[in-house]
Amino acid sequence: MEITCSFKKLIYPKEGQFSANGWMIGLYSAEEDLLDCDGGYIEDVKVVGYLLPVAKGIHYRLTGHWQKDDRYGTQFSLETYEEIVKPNRVSIVAYLSSGVIKGIGVKTAERIYEAFGDKTLDILDHDPEKLLGIKGISKEKLQVIRDSYADFRGARDLVAMLTPHGITAKKAIKIYAEYGHTSMQTITENPYKLCEMAGIGSKTADTIAHKLGMNPFDPRRLRAGVLC
Repeated sequence: MEITCSFKKLIYPKEGQFSANGWMIGLYSAEEDLLDCDGGYIEDVKVVGYLLPVAKGIHYRLTGHWQKDDRYGTQFSLETYEEIVKPNRVSIVAYLSSGVIKGIGVKTAERIYEAFGDKTLDILDHDPEKLLGIKGISKEKLQVIRDSYADFRGARDLVAMLTPHGITAKKAIKIYAEYGHTSMQTITENPYKLCEMAGIGSKTADTIAHKLGMNPFDPRRLRAGVLC
């Protein structure tokens, strides 16, 4: 199911201690009339999962399912999410300074927005070298920003790509740890590479390969049949 929420606070780990392979628990405010798994209306949602979105001032469309924990109660288990970053100062500055991008604090985020306005995220995605014109951003800091942003986006995009095919977010994060920023390209070019990792079988690789339009008689599929 899908729910629309805004980030309220991080429960685990502590603020600022983000990891591309860590489990997270966050509290979110519902931005719609929301019923939990018992049919009761709720305003605050406890969300659990990997790579939770934690920028304040932004709405998120979360996809997942409700689960009941004997110790922690009702929680929303996150599978994927979509950022609803409005093209305005508040949303973009909040996103940049949320802590998921190393090297960008509130002041730097405000300077970046002053320079690029509503096109800021396009600059970050496609022409990050322009950030060198921002006070306080050296070549060294730019590299930190680029690497951090690429890791976060890359891992998140991989989770979004693989979870519909039965690969858990936890396993997707392990795949990203194995292949890094080349993960999407590696899997797109040859999804049967996944068979080299423990816990992923040929059926899952076949599902992804079919979606990508690969020939079922592709030699790579036949070789994977031996491995999986």
